[in-house]
Amino acid sequence: MFIFLLICGGLVGFYLLLYVKCKSTAKLHGKTVIVTGANTGIGKATALDLAKRGARVILACRDESRARAAVTDIQRESGNKEVLYMHLDLASLKSVRSFAENFLKKESRLDILINNAGLVIDGKTEDGFGMIFGVNHLGHFLLTILLLERLKECGPSRIVTVSSMAHWWGKIDFDCINTHKDVGLGNSAIALLRLYSHSKLCNVLFTHELAKRLKGTNVTCYSLHPGAIKTEIGRHSNLWWRLFMAPILLLFFTDVESGAQTSLYCALQEGITPLSGRYFSSCAVQNVSAKAKDDAVAKKLWEVSERLPIMFTVLLICGGLVGLYLLLYVTVLKQPKCKSTAKLHGKTVIVTGANTGIGKATALDLAKRGARVILACRDESRAQAAVTDIQRESGNKEVLYMHLDLASLKSVRSFAENFLKRESRLDILINNAGLVVGGKTEDGFGRIFGVNHLGHFLLTTLLLERLKESGPSRIVTVSSNAHWWGKIDFDCINTHKDLGLGKSAVAIMRLYGHSKLCNVLFTYELAKRLKGTNVTCYSLHPGGIKTEIGRHVNIWWQLVLVPILLLFFSDVESGAQTSLYCALQEGIEPLSGRYFSNCAVQNVSAKARDDAVAKKLWEVSERLVGLA
Repeated sequence: MFIFLLICGGLVGFYLLLYVKCKSTAKLHGKTVIVTGANTGIGKATALDLAKRGARVILACRDESRARAAVTDIQRESGNKEVLYMHLDLASLKSVRSFAENFLKKESRLDILINNAGLVIDGKTEDGFGMIFGVNHLGHFLLTILLLERLKECGPSRIVTVSSMAHWWGKIDFDCINTHKDVGLGNSAIALLRLYSHSKLCNVLFTHELAKRLKGTNVTCYSLHPGAIKTEIGRHSNLWWRLFMAPILLLFFTDVESGAQTSLYCALQEGITPLSGRYFSSCAVQNVSAKAKDDAVAKKLWEVSERLPIMFTVLLICGGLVGLYLLLYVTVLKQPKCKSTAKLHGKTVIVTGANTGIGKATALDLAKRGARVILACRDESRAQAAVTDIQRESGNKEVLYMHLDLASLKSVRSFAENFLKRESRLDILINNAGLVVGGKTEDGFGRIFGVNHLGHFLLTTLLLERLKESGPSRIVTVSSNAHWWGKIDFDCINTHKDLGLGKSAVAIMRLYGHSKLCNVLFTYELAKRLKGTNVTCYSLHPGGIKTEIGRHVNIWWQLVLVPILLLFFSDVESGAQTSLYCALQEGIEPLSGRYFSNCAVQNVSAKARDDAVAKKLWEVSERLVGLA
């Protein structure tokens, strides 16, 4: 009995020796405090004391139901209604950023930040960091940085980070952090405690470096060991470890109120400002391990910690962009393939602008199918090179060049005359050429209007009888979705022989949209005039395609377009598919006059199916090219 009483008395004496109370009488009315992990344990006890002193206390916690219950308890025990919950999951950098953003919007001041939360658990955070490293160090690191300016504005203010004596056997393995986004790997209870120690060393080093960076400000910072406290920090450990720890906790660990005392001391005690950056325990400054005051390691840990959230954000953004790009590619950018197996031996095809881009890819496919293909182009040297390429790749020698400059009505007439003399048939006419460039044609028309619409209008009209003789035959005109923002200003055409004046790149793109609307309206009206014949016609949008159509625009505009073209535009082979579909697909004759994209018929803007405008455009075009 005597021995038993002696042991009990000794334990009580040891407990009383350990128990040290914060003696500060500071009142905190008008002050705002954040305590992380304040729904239980030391955090809740700390928040309760601060609330009793009159502070506005924010419980920053992950578990809403437990946090709400803690708010109710603290409000009841303290009589302070200025206690509230805000969601913070330190295992999510997104949540940390969201908490900081919401706090800074809602709260005008921050006087004390207590980085109290901590855990001992295996696994990874939402961002792929080791859970212990991510929550105990990185989450608090980011939170502190995001709130630092508000702390400076409200100074004198304090940052208190709950570390542990466990930092003595911690170490920082930067190779492991860089490789595994962790301070080590732990599958056993012992390994997890080692990781916990490493994270607590991070807390001390973070405070050590933070104090240097806060010199000259009115913000001070402290790290601490709360004592051997009975908390729920190990609640995630396995059953056998908890059974082993239970008697040790009961006998040798003190309650959470005792554990809160050093946190309160660091947050409130007068006269400790010169000790910023130091480590405390039992409400007094204490020595730390040599590792915990290594300037080089502290600085490197700070730099690595800064980089990791930024790197994650960059990776997240990049990943999101890649995902969006892949989604766009699959749903929008990826062009379906023309599935027609039609052979064209004995057939003759004209493709305008066929020395490059979609026109060349279209001509190559038609040549592979056995057609006699006429490349109708302005630039002889480029066209002859294209002829050589297509003949070589297709094995078809019936590919030839004929000069056609769509910016010259004389050239269009000459081409048609030469073609009709030399060629006995015409089965497919593909009006493919197009440009985006300012200036006037040889005949005084706006260049975009003159080439993209008028030149093709005249060419088609001059070749129409041969197409009828060779039927069934087709006329395919490459337009664009740009027709949606096009409009036809007949007054402007009559006055300026143009669809508008374009001095800037944006103005020129508008003119391009107007000309593409002309293409759709021309096809729409042409289909009506071809009724009862064996000729059908179609307009189309080839897709967002990397071509040389913008080669004439200025260098700055090209620099803007290049990355967009590279990422979001498809290759010319993809761009040729809808042209080929309209030229070859069986069974689409009833759709003559319609507009296609992605190898399927599509709706057009209301302006593009206006009967009166289509008819007037035809009549005006006839007059301008000298057919009326």
